[in-house]
Amino acid sequence: MHSDQMSQLDSLVRVARVSGDAERAPRTYVALSAVAPVLCFVPLGVVVLVYGFGAQRALEAGDRDLASRRGRVARRWLVATVVFGLAIDLVLAGALIVLGAFSH
Repeated sequence: MHSDQMSQLDSLVRVARVSGDAERAPRTYVALSAVAPVLCFVPLGVVVLVYGFGAQRALEAGDRDLASRRGRVARRWLVATVVFGLAIDLVLAGALIVLGAFSH
């Protein structure tokens, strides 16, 4: 290939990458936001639900920027919910072990 053809090919690849990223819908975390309150910690899970469904509504309305922002906030709250829920579970399990709840 000539250098001119290579530069045209490079520019086409760059355009394909940019357009592929632009077409990808932002993550809304709706499914995980519905599960988080049930499995982890309800009060923080409700916040995840609010932002997850807010991101979904923004995406359906065509506001990709707002959907992306709300999706990122939902992800942060989702992580906090899981971490906090697991910490509570570990503390409770430790307390039960110390109190002898599992001994016969």
